[in-house]
Amino acid sequence: RALDQQAIQNVMSRHVMYHCYGLHQEEVEQLWVQEPENQATASFGQNQGYYVGYPAIWGAYVDGHTESWLQSAKKYCSDNDIDVSGMSDEEILDIYGGVGQLLLHVTTTSLIEVADDGQTAKCFWYSPGMICETGQSGNTIWEAYGVDFVKEGNDWKIWHLHMYTDFTGSFYIDIPSSGSGGGQGGGQA
Repeated sequence: RALDQQAIQNVMSRHVMYHCYGLHQEEVEQLWVQEPENQATASFGQNQGYYVGYPAIWGAYVDGHTESWLQSAKKYCSDNDIDVSGMSDEEILDIYGGVGQLLLHVTTTSLIEVADDGQTAKCFWYSPGMICETGQSGNTIWEAYGVDFVKEGNDWKIWHLHMYTDFTGSFYIDIPSSGSGGGQGGGQA
């Protein structure tokens, strides 16, 4: 059970890293359940909605995030007088590159309960984090993660991922759009 708990913690830490880098497609393809019977009952939930089954999860968690990222990229280009007419979505996202969003959802206070048969686990993490975008206000965000894992072969996979926000708070910091460091606070929390 101790080895299973560590393996589950590693999968959850990988989720955090994929999420921070906006790699939701890669996350779902590598960390989520792959067996058809598990995909049919997999779920993703957050304050904005609850989705069951892979097509619904893909639409909300993968396509929804990509669309949000694209809208942020277009706003960034508009705010910086970058003409994107005639560009593909991929080209616009390339401009946005490493500038855009900062998603940071660390996980703390892990509670991992592996079932007696060693095939499923119920888990909880608390996640203090932040969401920031260049030139826009940022938000601190405190969420509770309830996650069920199932073992497929020898690997633990995310089966149900529920991320519910307890509270958020906005702040504004003038983050320069290029260069490194040197940003001065533009407001208070």
